[in-house]
Amino acid sequence: MTERNGSTESPTSVVARSFAELAHDVATMAELQAELFKLEFQQARRDMVMPLLLFTAAAVVALGCVPVLLLSLAYALVELAGLSQALSLLIAALVGLAGVAVAAGLGWRKLKHGSMTWERSREEFSRNVAWIKLVLKHKARPAGGECRPRMSSASSRGTRGA
Repeated sequence: MTERNGSTESPTSVVARSFAELAHDVATMAELQAELFKLEFQQARRDMVMPLLLFTAAAVVALGCVPVLLLSLAYALVELAGLSQALSLLIAALVGLAGVAVAAGLGWRKLKHGSMTWERSREEFSRNVAWIKLVLKHKARPAGGECRPRMSSASSRGTRGA
């Protein structure tokens, strides 16, 4: 093989080897990123249990015993406060809706303040992308870190054969 710029390796094989190394590193990082995502997903699933239980409890109560309690409240308003039956039922319904809103609000707050931010995955992904950019930038530079002026494609054709 002929010697080029002090190297016995052809530029094509250097590029192929460098690309293979980069591809291997990117595949390794993708595998690690997927593993981190899996762990965060498992943690998020565990953190979802309590909010889902709160939402389920709110739904069961709203669908089960709340109508009976609200009707009881309405009848109590008719007898004790002397309100009309229609107004008493309306007040009881509003009380029921307020209770459901409180339960749903507590579940939403617990869900919102959970650890489902995927912060670690986002940070690691950003670091991986920055690393890939750095490697690509470094690999694109000539060996020895020397900076050569950029030439247009027309002027570089004439110097290639020399």
